[in-house]
Amino acid sequence: MLNSWKNYRNLLLVEIALSYCFGCDDSTRHAGKGPPPASAYVYNPHLDKRGREDAESFAEFDKFAEAVRRFTSTKIYEGLPHSAFERDLFDSERDSKEIVEVGKELFYSKPIVVTATSMEQVRSLLAARTSFVPFIGIKMCGGFHADWALVGSDGTDEYEILLCFGCGEMIVDKNHAQLIRCDIWDTAAFERVLNPLHLNRPHGRDSTW
Repeated sequence: MLNSWKNYRNLLLVEIALSYCFGCDDSTRHAGKGPPPASAYVYNPHLDKRGREDAESFAEFDKFAEAVRRFTSTKIYEGLPHSAFERDLFDSERDSKEIVEVGKELFYSKPIVVTATSMEQVRSLLAARTSFVPFIGIKMCGGFHADWALVGSDGTDEYEILLCFGCGEMIVDKNHAQLIRCDIWDTAAFERVLNPLHLNRPHGRDSTW
């Protein structure tokens, strides 16, 4: 198990170095095919206290998945351009369009209208444990920037789900308090379903679609 972790850690360090040099691109994200290996669930021993807390928050995933399956309402919001790498576009869109804040991130205010089939695909991905692995650390690619948000309710609690395709992470807030921060195992699976839904965000250098 130790050797498996060392190999996994070394790969991540290479990915982080590449992301630092070239910005957010595919090198910063997991390219998972099939279910994650056991080594992907081993916590990074070099995380600081906050990072460790984020990694350990993955223990809440099964309860979150159960809530997703119970959702009686779900809205999907499209994110603005990247606030660091596309600053001019971000400022222009923020100042000229109707904007809403979800989980401390900014989105176009009008929810995306999706088919029942597409919504079910997104919810299935969110509720699948194999879609995610514990948080492995900061990716050094300009910071978390949500490309999409989903706001869902199971009738009792409200969940704000933020997906960042640049760094390949998901943050889940439950009733406006962070519940989970984890890595997306196969970012491309989410991109295939969500990115064709783009309506507002202009295509810029850091676009992941």
